[in-house]
Amino acid sequence: MFTHFPRDVPGKPVGFPIFIETALDEMRLAEALVYTEDSNYMDQRSETLTVQMGIYNPTMRVFGYGRADVERDINGVWKMTMRFNGLAAWDYDVNSSQGRLQVLADNLAIIMAAIYLVWFLLTVFSHSHITVQLRRAKHQAIDFCLICAMAGALVLYYQIVARMLDFHAQSEYQVYDALSFSPARFFLPAKINVTSMDPNEVTLIEKQFTDADRPTDWALEAGQPGRWELPDNNTGLNEYGSMMDHIDWMCDRQAFYGALQGIIALVMIFRMLHLWNFQDQVGTVTRTLFGVLPELGEFAIVLAILMILYASYGIIVAGSYVGHYTTLADAFYSLFVVIVAGDGGDMHEFAHRGSAEYLSVEYWNMDLWYFSMWIFFFFVLTSYLLGIIGFTLAYQKEISDSGNAPSDEIHAILTENWQVLRRKGPSNRKIAKMLEYALDGLDNEIDINAILRRQLKLDEDDVDMAIVHTDNMTLDHQDVEQALFEAHNLAMAKAQHGAGGRGAAKLSKADAALILQAVNSVMAAAGTVYSVDLEQAEELISTQQHHIYDAVLAAVAPVYESAARLWAEQVAMMEEMEAMSRALCAQAHAHGDSSMSPFQALRASPPASKLSFKDVRT
Repeated sequence: MFTHFPRDVPGKPVGFPIFIETALDEMRLAEALVYTEDSNYMDQRSETLTVQMGIYNPTMRVFGYGRADVERDINGVWKMTMRFNGLAAWDYDVNSSQGRLQVLADNLAIIMAAIYLVWFLLTVFSHSHITVQLRRAKHQAIDFCLICAMAGALVLYYQIVARMLDFHAQSEYQVYDALSFSPARFFLPAKINVTSMDPNEVTLIEKQFTDADRPTDWALEAGQPGRWELPDNNTGLNEYGSMMDHIDWMCDRQAFYGALQGIIALVMIFRMLHLWNFQDQVGTVTRTLFGVLPELGEFAIVLAILMILYASYGIIVAGSYVGHYTTLADAFYSLFVVIVAGDGGDMHEFAHRGSAEYLSVEYWNMDLWYFSMWIFFFFVLTSYLLGIIGFTLAYQKEISDSGNAPSDEIHAILTENWQVLRRKGPSNRKIAKMLEYALDGLDNEIDINAILRRQLKLDEDDVDMAIVHTDNMTLDHQDVEQALFEAHNLAMAKAQHGAGGRGAAKLSKADAALILQAVNSVMAAAGTVYSVDLEQAEELISTQQHHIYDAVLAAVAPVYESAARLWAEQVAMMEEMEAMSRALCAQAHAHGDSSMSPFQALRASPPASKLSFKDVRT
């Protein structure tokens, strides 16, 4: 409220605040209200009026808060909006055991939610190269968004908790000098104690009065002359304004927190309905709802157009007589209530004419609008909507009746888990790992270095390991070229040293080509296609180099055999999964569901033909 004393209240612009406390008796409250009405605090220059009300029930431990905002628009019309909200009186008194437990519980809830969010991210994105993990990340995007929304809601809740720790409502606020004292002036701001004032300041104030006008011990008590001359004590007003600002802030955050949690709960409901499709009979309702979505979209478009037209028709016919048909928005909402609840409001009295008289044309128009609206919206369109849902439900029911009953699936789940507990069956984690392994394709990496070291009986720093260099467990084009040249230089150096400086024996171009072809086959078996320029092979011609390559091929042979065996096993797994997928799709197509398509695995090229080491002998 605004009245005669301008004050700067925390959380509000400079205005004229009025504080009415609950300690006033009935008579004094009535006098204060009459005084407020007679003071004409609202005039043509007033722009806004804000009324805030705070209530605290110590028995129920609940805060009540209400706020009304009245604003004058550019046309001089006052518009009012009211908002009421309730806050639980959270007890965060850290000096009591109950308060400490409350703070601990709320903070632990926030910490556990944050830990769960991090764990979920690690679970989804830990092995992104595996196909099943990528699919899980895609299909769990809704769950991830839900968790993020929950984390945001908890952060908002934590802000409210932190603000509540600093919030303490007092039982009494000394805003006015003496509002309950009848001789005192109404809404006079609290004054400082005269005895605590500076003597010079008191003398300066006393000089403003003549000796005849100044009574003895002036302004010591409320209601005495000259009391208004004393400086204001705004401590109580600032504390009260700060308290109301705290409540207003918490109510806003609490309202937003409730709205956010409501959205999360709604999304969880839709998510749950979607997940219920896994069961044949339980998912009948959800499959029916998702099945009629296209028809419902078309129905909603037609219904919206008809409602707008009938709302306009109602404004023309009943806009002058029925309150909720004066605007298009109100008329549209009234038609929606007619469809959903069958409540016509004041239109029934209008249709019965009452004591008003109309022209004959108006009678016909009113009857046509009233009866056609009820027949069309309440009977025809509603029956059409129920018919769409009923037809789809009958179709889904026919499919679901041929499936497994919920009791059968629950029995199977309990039996499987009982076998897992008795260690007679694989765990779910093991099954998931086996599935990931089967879907991983032929992208498995082979540690070639370790196999070479075991076969050649070489150390990690041996110079002969330079003939094949691996990077991140895969063979690379540049790495093999570098290895070939290093091996050639090493062989030439050994040959010259053994021949006393004479040139080493040279291989023919055909033999060198056979060696390089064998190396290319090994590279293909390892999963990397590699080709060597034969023009560069003319320099790789020493006999010692041939022995080194022979040892390399003998060492890599187990790698090739492992790759071929792994490829064959995975091809068998893929074919089995494709056969199962084709069977499921065929069953779905037989029941009329053409949305499913069979699973088609992506296969890599098979390993090269088996190496023949006799082909590379000189």
